Amino acid sequence: MILIVSYQRYVTAGILIFLSAIIDRYDGRLARKYHIETTCGLWLDSINDFVSFLFAPMLMMWHLDLVLSAWLAGILILIYTFAGLYRLKRFHHSEDAQRFQGLPTTVAGVFVVMVSLFFYALSSTHTLFAFFILTLSVLMMANFTVKKI
Repeated sequence: MILIVSYQRYVTAGILIFLSAIIDRYDGRLARKYHIETTCGLWLDSINDFVSFLFAPMLMMWHLDLVLSAWLAGILILIYTFAGLYRLKRFHHSEDAQRFQGLPTTVAGVFVVMVSLFFYALSSTHTLFAFFILTLSVLMMANFTVKKI
């Protein structure tokens, strides 16, 4: 994904991130169903979440040049990434297997990709996009719960 973004194949990268979200949805379920859960698998899942839903979407945002200035883009990348890492840490220490606390990184990453491609198609750099990234960051760190489906 990261190389595909670097080669400016943004739609392909978006499709791969979306496919990664689908796979992420079912890999844990299959591991639990067949009783092959491991701590290593949990950590590998989090590494995949970081690369697919935090790093790759922010790299895409940077390459698409969707924010008015480089320093603002850098700050947004840091805020979004740290919010996502906080969310992943909280997931590892969660006692409730039936609920997510805060917006899952998977959902945030897919939203970033979809909205990035939308703004790119409009050939628009917009302040609204910066607010969108900040909103997703806050939602990932928020205390609301969402039932797993």
